[in-house]
Amino acid sequence: MVGSARRISAIVADTSPIDERADAVLGELAEIVAYDAAQIAVWNPKTSAHRTVASRGYTAEMRAALNGPHYQTDRVWSVLEQREEPVFWKDCPFDRRESAFYVETVEAHGFREGATMLLRAIDGAYLGMLLLNLEVATPPADDVRDILGIVGAGMAPLVDRLAPARQFVSLHSPQLPAAALDRDHGWVPLTPEGLPAPALLDSITEALSRADRPARFRWCDPDGDRRGRRSRPHPLTVELFPFSGSTCRAVVTWRREPLPYGLTRRELDVLAALATGASNAVIAQALSTSVRTVTTHVEHILAKLAVPTRTAAALLADREGLLGVDERYVI
Repeated sequence: MVGSARRISAIVADTSPIDERADAVLGELAEIVAYDAAQIAVWNPKTSAHRTVASRGYTAEMRAALNGPHYQTDRVWSVLEQREEPVFWKDCPFDRRESAFYVETVEAHGFREGATMLLRAIDGAYLGMLLLNLEVATPPADDVRDILGIVGAGMAPLVDRLAPARQFVSLHSPQLPAAALDRDHGWVPLTPEGLPAPALLDSITEALSRADRPARFRWCDPDGDRRGRRSRPHPLTVELFPFSGSTCRAVVTWRREPLPYGLTRRELDVLAALATGASNAVIAQALSTSVRTVTTHVEHILAKLAVPTRTAAALLADREGLLGVDERYVI
């Protein structure tokens, strides 16, 4: 068993096509546990469906049932989501016949005992599953189950088109939100934060068409709005990493860029108006706020810039380039 587990690790790490590696893994898996049928399936979040990567022993009808929505809506699925190891039907905290999927699919196709293991990325994202239906009616011994769990945990690259991208992010920028540009499926989030603003993705895609090496830039969405009012959003520092792999074109990370002198976005708006010589009343009208609020903003601006007067603030802002801060953040 140990030898088979090592060979499976070597197969997964190989560079041959994924479907060939997955089929070879299923062949080695038979040396660990005797099964009637087995399958490795990949999850596509855009279509909310599974696709078979490699399969042995299942009919086309059974594969369709395993890959379809019926399995994920069955009560057994919540049990699978809570476990990191392979889950056999005997492990379920309910009678297996209370599962419609077991009765209507598994048992109906002549299978009895079997296991499913959900395959996840480093960040916990669901990638696909390993399924087995055994030759016998009882689960294997604990040592076999332990080996299956170890082997299954290493199968993620077989169901993850973006495995190299995830590994890169985990090493280079583990604390930052990240996304990858899949050559077939477009932008895919690599971290729980999801994708950044569509306008930023458009800018990145345009930049990628002009660059073949890593790039770093500051970006601010000029069309961003908040609470129904036009307002300049917080700028971001973006890092772009082109990839040469067959499935991934690029990886991008982003983080909020600190504004100069600790000024807020609204304070920059007030400073820009103040520098034109506008009074607090005029600024309040232009920004659709109260004079009292503008007065408070001006007090904060003078304190943060460490200057005594509005004129001094305007001169410093001009000298430090604070009045054109937005333009410095646009790609």
